[in-house]
Amino acid sequence: MRATRVGVAAVVLGALVVYAMLAAHSSRSGGGPGGGAWRARVRTADSDGDRSEARVPADVSRVHYGAVSLVWNLAKVSDGAVVTADVAGNLGAPQVVASPQTADWLADRWQAARDMSGTPIAGPHWLEMALAEAALPTKIVLDWETARADDYVVKARNAESGEWGVVLESSPGRKTSRGWARARDAEQGAGEKHIMHVWEDQQPKASKQSNLCDALRLEIAAPATQWGVSLWQFAVWGLRLEV
Repeated sequence: MRATRVGVAAVVLGALVVYAMLAAHSSRSGGGPGGGAWRARVRTADSDGDRSEARVPADVSRVHYGAVSLVWNLAKVSDGAVVTADVAGNLGAPQVVASPQTADWLADRWQAARDMSGTPIAGPHWLEMALAEAALPTKIVLDWETARADDYVVKARNAESGEWGVVLESSPGRKTSRGWARARDAEQGAGEKHIMHVWEDQQPKASKQSNLCDALRLEIAAPATQWGVSLWQFAVWGLRLEV
C-alpha cells in the first residue's frame, strides 16, 4: 500500500513542492560565475506529506523522484537575449549590451545622448531584455562607461503571469536591496571607461513555476554625471529549470 502511494505521488505533479536554496562562494574574479561552488537543496513531498531531500551541485544539479527528474542549469542567461530601449541613442543599438564585445568605444555601447558631446536625452530611460529561455536571475553585471547611473531599478517579468516585479533598487551609495548585494564595483580599462556594478542574490529561492522570469528591465531614473547614460553590457547569470 505504501509503495502504491509513493508511485502515485511521483506522477501527480500537483503534489510536487520544490524549494531550491542556492549559495555561491564568490572568490572568483571577472564577470562570470564559472568558478563558484554552487550547491542546492531540493525537497519533494508525496501525497502523505512525507519528504525526501538531496544535496547536489547546482551547475548541473539533477534529482530523480519517481518518474520526475529536476535539473537546474547555471548559465549566462543574457546570451541570445533580445534587447530594446526607449531611445536609440547616438552610438550602438540597444542590442549591443547583450554582447560581450567592448573593443569599439563607439559601436559597442548604448548611450542615451543626442550628440558626440554626450548631451543627455531628457527623461528617465529603460532597456528591456527578453530572455531566450525563462530563468531565475542570480547575478547581474551592469558595465557602465564613465557616464554611469546610480539611480535605477531592475525588474523581472514573471514567465507565467506576465506581471512585472522589482528585483533590486539602486541609489547613490546603496549596496543592498531586497536580498541582493552589490558585491563590488570594478573599474577597468584606461581611466574610468568601464565602471561595473556587480549585483548578486544572497539567497536565491526558486520553484518550478512561480519565480522564473522571461524578461528583465533596467529602468534608469537619472544619470550620475552631466552626460547621457552609457552602458557597455547588461549581463545576467541565472538558473534554468529542466524537467
